[in-house]
Amino acid sequence: MKIEEILAVKHLSVEFQTSDGKKQVVKDVSLSLRQGEVLALVGESGCGKTVLCRSILKLLPKSASVTGEAIQYKDQNLIGYNEKEMQQIRGQGIAMVFQDPQSTLNPTMTVGSQMEEAILLHEKALNQKKREKDFEKNKKKSAKERAIELMKLVGIKDAEQRYDLYPYHFSGGMRQRCVLAIALASNPKLLIADEPTTALDVTIQAEILKLLKKLQKELNLSILFITHDLGVVAQIADRVAVMQDGNIVELEEAKQLFTAPKHSYTKKLLHDHPYYMHRNESKLISESELHEKLVEISHLSYFYPLDRKRVFQAVKDVSFEIRRDEIFGLVGESGSGKSTVGKCLMGILNPEAVTFSYDGINLLDKKAKKKNARRLQKERQMIFQDSTSSLNQKMKVEKILAEPLEIHKVFSDKKEQHDFLCEMMEEVELQEEQLHVWPPELSGGQRQRVAIARAFAMKPKLLIADEPIASLDVTTQAQMVKLFRHLQREHDCAILFIAHDLSMVRLLCDRVGVMKDGKLVEIGETEQVFEHPQHLYTKKLLEAIPIPEISGEEQSDEETMA
Repeated sequence: MKIEEILAVKHLSVEFQTSDGKKQVVKDVSLSLRQGEVLALVGESGCGKTVLCRSILKLLPKSASVTGEAIQYKDQNLIGYNEKEMQQIRGQGIAMVFQDPQSTLNPTMTVGSQMEEAILLHEKALNQKKREKDFEKNKKKSAKERAIELMKLVGIKDAEQRYDLYPYHFSGGMRQRCVLAIALASNPKLLIADEPTTALDVTIQAEILKLLKKLQKELNLSILFITHDLGVVAQIADRVAVMQDGNIVELEEAKQLFTAPKHSYTKKLLHDHPYYMHRNESKLISESELHEKLVEISHLSYFYPLDRKRVFQAVKDVSFEIRRDEIFGLVGESGSGKSTVGKCLMGILNPEAVTFSYDGINLLDKKAKKKNARRLQKERQMIFQDSTSSLNQKMKVEKILAEPLEIHKVFSDKKEQHDFLCEMMEEVELQEEQLHVWPPELSGGQRQRVAIARAFAMKPKLLIADEPIASLDVTTQAQMVKLFRHLQREHDCAILFIAHDLSMVRLLCDRVGVMKDGKLVEIGETEQVFEHPQHLYTKKLLEAIPIPEISGEEQSDEETMA
């Protein structure tokens, strides 16, 4: 029996009016989604995935022009629908979940009230046969009951108690569950999930993927799942559409695509995945040599003040060292204390410790820190996850790179400084002409390359990289890993690489430390930790890594909710 198609996009194109003229970002795309199926739409950042999906729900700005034969939802062609008609489709027919739950949820409203609001928006249509008076009397009670029911459905424990909490009381994974519950409030038949797990650590990502599969089966839900990670695709998709430069270049059953990809771009995406890079390009990884210690930490703790009386201990009695010329990985879930350790090393936070030294300087001694302040500023550099906020949007790239050099008076001659910056741009694989552009004109990967160039321009001895590639697509991540390794060798520095993506850590780092709830639970040579993990938590993290291969075993419907 032929499975019914719930969505059919036919010859869809989208172009934007820009200052440089018209730019086409979706080019004559056709695809279909069957009832109860998960179709993954995969490709690099900027390939048109999100624009395609937003065009289905008509959520694009006025500068966008959408043309095509059809956007067929069931028996309705949405291509000519106006805003009022689309309001009947959004939510009840097609719902959408976005990448960042923090920006999706209203921070001033409780989670429960936001769910009630979504339910009540569609309640009248579902209760139109009832008398208006009865509806008004019972709607608040029924909406709350339905909201609690939805919270339980998406795996939020103690739903009744958490109903009146605000989004900031929830972890990233729990916030994403709340967004899912709101999306399901009106019983949609089709869910569009736009990178819903990209910002989550591996264990939470695994839980959300299992939850989506569970909901798909229980509700007979169709899901259009947007991602750049083929490892995630392998865990959830029935079929896969691969998108490149606005075109669908391959559309196959998931098993067929992973075992015998046809298009060269699909093969490249698989090749660039860290799982395969580790296998095929293990020669990139060199054994850590026993150099003298650059950083020595013993029994380090840090307390964040909550109010005048209460504190929260983010780091608990941590001890490790970083050797010269090595890349030391620090991994763990969100909230484990990784970034706090990095900020302590950078001098942003002042921790408590028995030993806390950098290159012979006692960082617990205020006089020693003050005496060496200039040197510490120059030799310790940091790269952050979000290049958009770490680069001044009102300064051109050359000024951004030149600013720290001028503060430390590295060059007296402007031409010499400019020539050096051109060399740095070449080293991070950017064009000299890009010195004269503004950060918003660059892609996410290019902005992060500028941040890397700024850090390495200071010739640091220690680089602290805090989730520097987490927000980038897999292909760009692979390029960044190679760049970090190359620059580390060329500039002869140590790197503290903070991450939640264990695949990238294995590819890049010489040694690795695993953090859980503020404690360092395991430390060792990278291959030793990955091949023979000692701690149960390390094993849990490794088991949660999404592998770009289709398992022969049917996934269990059972779910362990966190």
